[in-house]
Amino acid sequence: MVGIVTERDDDLCAVIARAEEARDLDYKAPAAWDGNDKKACCELVKDILAMANTVGGFLVVGVGEENGQYQWRGLDERQLASWDTTQVNAFVQRYADPPINVGLRRPVCDGKQYVVLTVPRFQFLPHICQKDFPGVLSVPALYVRTANNESAPLRSVSDFNDIIEQAVRTRQDQMLEAMRAILREGSLSGEGPNSEERFHAQLARIETGLADPYPEKGYEAFYFDAMYPARFEEDRFEIAALRQAAREASVSFRGWPFVFYHEGHDNIFVTNEGLRYESSWQTYSPIRASSDRFDFWELTTAGLLVRKNLLWEEARYRAQGYRIVDVESLVFHLAEAIDALVRYYTALGVTNEEITWRFSFEGTEGRVLQSVNSSKLIRPGYIARVPSITYKRTHSLEDWRAGLREHIARASQSVFERFGWDHQGGPFAEWADRLFSRNV
Repeated sequence: MVGIVTERDDDLCAVIARAEEARDLDYKAPAAWDGNDKKACCELVKDILAMANTVGGFLVVGVGEENGQYQWRGLDERQLASWDTTQVNAFVQRYADPPINVGLRRPVCDGKQYVVLTVPRFQFLPHICQKDFPGVLSVPALYVRTANNESAPLRSVSDFNDIIEQAVRTRQDQMLEAMRAILREGSLSGEGPNSEERFHAQLARIETGLADPYPEKGYEAFYFDAMYPARFEEDRFEIAALRQAAREASVSFRGWPFVFYHEGHDNIFVTNEGLRYESSWQTYSPIRASSDRFDFWELTTAGLLVRKNLLWEEARYRAQGYRIVDVESLVFHLAEAIDALVRYYTALGVTNEEITWRFSFEGTEGRVLQSVNSSKLIRPGYIARVPSITYKRTHSLEDWRAGLREHIARASQSVFERFGWDHQGGPFAEWADRLFSRNV
């Protein structure tokens, strides 16, 4: 069978376990692929068309529903063997114009086997249904994922505008790439900074303009995250688009989101380069000492997302003479950063280029890994000997999304190695699962 991945595929298990259908995720009960069952196959085609015309995403086969609760049943060997990439795509392409090439993967999660169809978002033109099937598909029709996560013919002006904007943006990207190729081969080759350099210059301007929120206290430990797409264009996104993307990315798992966004909040304002939030405050607790907090982010119209926040362990324990970092909180931060990356750039429609994430941990020298919840060191000696730690990776948005758990585990492992803790196969992805399950 062509194109089928049979090995364990942990990067998709987090997608399967999300337990919430969305515009980019739909569950299907356990079933075999049967090309003779035209109605069932066309129902699947409708979902593929709709997802491809919206944000792309995943169709998971092997998850049923009973009394409003999802049932992770998986597929038996006969059902699993029936799913063939060539047969599925041959059927889909009878109905889709232009054709859609669907990926097919077979992850094993918690001992159960599933089929996951990966649907790419349209590139240049939306996909039209070109063939009828009574009661399921109509010609001509443009199917989309609606606000309540159903697959239906396009009816709203908002959905129509989304499709037009995506098509125009992709055409612009294609034209710009062609112009770049000409310039690389022509006499202007090598002149001027490239996109990476321009994002770095923008990042440096933001860093330089950031004031120390507590200069009298001399705090050293901060998390600093920077994310940006492959192409730099100074006014690529309008402020309204940045606001909407901030809303999509503002998801709270621990009582405070990675990108805090609240409509009309006094500390959110427009700058010359985009949208900014900056706030410092002090928390109070009847059972714990008060603690200083600082949170900052900036979203630029070029596509850069920058966030800086004060390490809460630094603010709470430094006065007591402790230089520590809580292991679980660090993993949670990395998980929230990658989750926000996926949500933010999905909302901006950056689907045809790679996204870079650079995580920096400042003020690490002499800092000790500790489990604050248990008040015990993991083991004496896990201490950073460098003043800062940096982790940088570049992947497609689809890779960031599909490999969420794997990326979290790799980032955690890399950061902890700088403390001398070489914990191969650590439970970092499982900790992230626990974090994501408490979405508040």
